[in-house]
Amino acid sequence: MPVLVLLFAFIFLIIFMFSFLLRRYKRVPANKVLVIYGKTETGDTICRTSGAHFVWPVIQDYAYLDMAPIQIELNLKGVRNRNKESINVLSKITVAISDEEDLLMQAAKRLLGKTTFEINNLALDIARDQFKKDIASMDIENFDNEWEATSGFIEFNINKALNKVGLTLINMNISDIQRNVRNTTQQN
Repeated sequence: MPVLVLLFAFIFLIIFMFSFLLRRYKRVPANKVLVIYGKTETGDTICRTSGAHFVWPVIQDYAYLDMAPIQIELNLKGVRNRNKESINVLSKITVAISDEEDLLMQAAKRLLGKTTFEINNLALDIARDQFKKDIASMDIENFDNEWEATSGFIEFNINKALNKVGLTLINMNISDIQRNVRNTTQQN
């Protein structure tokens, strides 16, 4: 009888260990980034955008970052350009966590544990500040004569600023620009 109990205990232990280890094997959905941190092979955090990875118990942990695009209303009111003219800009931007390896590491460092709402607000603040800075450095003629180059310049700078936290600009659509606005207070 004691041999039978030991056999059942051994089988139970084997099944328990196998199921425990199986639960530590993490698959990566197409719209997510698996971030593995703790003691890793490389010593750094590991970011995976596809496939699967085994997360060692006790010495490693993991979390997911959502790569779904986030659409943000980026409306600026009363922003002054270099000519001191007040401008309102109505636009929308679409951002997401970048899938470039170095930017994924930035996203893991800066965005892990943040909600989509917090990431949205962070991206809005970064894009709005950069957009205001770009408009403040421009002449009014740039808006009329060189619109494609001007919008490309703004998009490039916003993307560069977003890259610092691991985000990338997917799309920017400026729907309206109003010049010589009487209200000169800067609002959002």
